Amino acid sequence: PAVAYLGGGSDMSAYWFQSDAVVSFRNGGTWATEVVATQGNEANCGSAVSDRGFVVGVFPSLAFIGNTGYLAYRDGHGGQFPQQDWAASDLEIATRTGANAWTKNCLIAGGDNKQAWGGHNKLINAGGALAITSDKIFGGADTTASNVIFNYVQADGGWSLPQSVLPVANTQSGPSPAWDSQEKFGIATINKSTVELYLLTSANGRNWSSPDPVYAAGSGGWYPSLAWDPVYHEPAIAFYICDTRAGQNEGFCPAAEDKLVVTQRNASVGNWREEDVDLEGGVQTQLGFFASGKRWLVYRDPRSGVVKAAIEK
Repeated sequence: PAVAYLGGGSDMSAYWFQSDAVVSFRNGGTWATEVVATQGNEANCGSAVSDRGFVVGVFPSLAFIGNTGYLAYRDGHGGQFPQQDWAASDLEIATRTGANAWTKNCLIAGGDNKQAWGGHNKLINAGGALAITSDKIFGGADTTASNVIFNYVQADGGWSLPQSVLPVANTQSGPSPAWDSQEKFGIATINKSTVELYLLTSANGRNWSSPDPVYAAGSGGWYPSLAWDPVYHEPAIAFYICDTRAGQNEGFCPAAEDKLVVTQRNASVGNWREEDVDLEGGVQTQLGFFASGKRWLVYRDPRSGVVKAAIEK
């Protein structure tokens, strides 16, 4: 197992005690820590505004292709000012070439265009090539996020330009990508401002389907996580329903109403089939499938904070 997180030291910052991109690997019961990046100029973005600062590693996402590890993270420069730090943030990717050896590259530079790149990064192995979804977070490290951004590694080995797949006013915890050997790319995202949960699919990473409305009722569709059924090649999405009534705020979801559900789209008829998983609800969901087609789900209890796991019988 390997875990990516924001760690390390403060680098003399008055605002950030931990400000480095870090990955820890477990070998023989012992955890070994590798500091991937400590400074904003380690991945050269070609801009004086971008290539500076010490807050790197925000929204880390780790993926492996074979034995090669890849880490995506947000570079927030000085981690203080809304414009020169957060609007100017960059999306960077590091490649592990050996133990404690990482090559860092700038995927999307924000120093000059001030588009607040690198929010809620989710890096995936898409059939032996990398793909990543992210969003834009202006004004701070973790304020309201907007828009679904997608990049993928092309046939020539280079990264595609950032593509705005769907304009969304509030992605909440960010878009959730998944890849299937038959159906290829999928992205689940909520527009929390309008309480609409969508699925988008693409066979090539360039041309995307019209958004398929999965859920749009009351206060729900929150914290979506997408996974593909490996047997039937159907998309499944786990999400949190706070209340059947509209306008409810997180933290005030009535215990008698909220729940965690999984819905799966039937390949032959296109209908979504919803099933209850936990009537106590669940946030920060992560859905997956075993090779047999059985689903598993990890999530956080919205009241106690306990991390739970559910496995389909």
